[in-house]
Amino acid sequence: MYEYPLPGISSPILSLMSDYIKGNKYPNYKPSTSYSSGRICIDKNCDTVISKYNKYKYCNNHKPKVYPRIKGRNAPDNLQDPLEP
Repeated sequence: MYEYPLPGISSPILSLMSDYIKGNKYPNYKPSTSYSSGRICIDKNCDTVISKYNKYKYCNNHKPKVYPRIKGRNAPDNLQDPLEP
């Protein structure tokens, strides 16, 4: 059992914690989708390097403005395919 910082006093919380915490911390962990790194915005006058987690070909300043649909969702067609791990 863990020795509480004060002599002669045991912590009831620490002694019970190991009774119910077992196994993996994140059993359903899925890594973030990443794309190729070092990509440049495809706008003519832009030299912005796009993050590897950004799925678009444009930086946020040049990405075409898209308004959300009221019902449902259209899949975007200008996305890059994710890298295979």
